[in-house]
Amino acid sequence: SQAARGKGVGKALMEAILAEVGKRKDIRKAALGVVQEQAAAVALYRRFGFEVTEEQEEVQGDGKLHRGYWMEKILR
Repeated sequence: SQAARGKGVGKALMEAILAEVGKRKDIRKAALGVVQEQAAAVALYRRFGFEVTEEQEEVQGDGKLHRGYWMEKILR
């Protein structure tokens, strides 16, 4: 939400997710999809070491076609 922006919530969530995933020795890569227009989210994921591996287009819940990225981070 707008009220949560800039308060570090996304950073804290990503740290917690990666810490939990990091406990699993069988998981070698983390991946996620993000809409290109969500520049703050893309920047956050890049700061955590995710890289764009694919560009894609898909219809989202609003019924409109959105361009997006598939991003991946090698964990080990």
